[in-house]
Amino acid sequence: MGALEGKTVVLGVTGGIAAYKSCEVVSRLRKLGAKVFVLRGNKVPAASVNKDMYFTRFRRLAELGESYGVQVAQENVARCTSASLPFLLEMRDALGKQARFVLDIKQAVRSGEDPFAMLRGLNSHIVHVHISDHGEYGDCLPLGKGRFRFDAFLKELAAVSPDCSVILELYRSGFSDVAELAANYTLRNLALRCNGIAEEGLTARLDGGFCHGFVSLHQNPCHASPLLILLVFPR
Repeated sequence: MGALEGKTVVLGVTGGIAAYKSCEVVSRLRKLGAKVFVLRGNKVPAASVNKDMYFTRFRRLAELGESYGVQVAQENVARCTSASLPFLLEMRDALGKQARFVLDIKQAVRSGEDPFAMLRGLNSHIVHVHISDHGEYGDCLPLGKGRFRFDAFLKELAAVSPDCSVILELYRSGFSDVAELAANYTLRNLALRCNGIAEEGLTARLDGGFCHGFVSLHQNPCHASPLLILLVFPR
């Protein structure tokens, strides 16, 4: 049994030399028994992108990932090509079963997209979710601190993608102390159980640092590029 057997690893590739190193990293992770998702972004507006080329290259990445037993998934990011739902729907239609997505709630809000509309549009193609609350006090809040109907969201998610993993992703400014974070983590777990989503391989993520088994190859994944981000989720 590999050292990472039974764990989910998220490998974030943001560009540059990191992309060239990712195949070697993924290959070694698979030998250790890990299940891997690859998240990637492109800081070019969708209107300026050659979509056929984008989708072709993503398909090649997906095929490469599959050869290693890896799922390659596109995350929606407000500052990137993947910000808009129409673009992601085109990607879904173009790639079929190879179109896999990471749905980030706060990034959807920042892009002016409705998280529920993204969930219903991308449907079973969603393999991973970054969840947080939002409302008049901000868009990356602990669950229950905003107006996001996260319980209803998780119920719909369970119906279309029951094996999808979900992490609580908060910026350090979004909570007061570890006790508040732990309480919110417990709330998230309760919501997952109530909506029939397994808790295995799930944890909480903080901007600028990680907890509950996260391993990072960079100190701050939100403000540097290119880089590799390696996150390990314990069962």
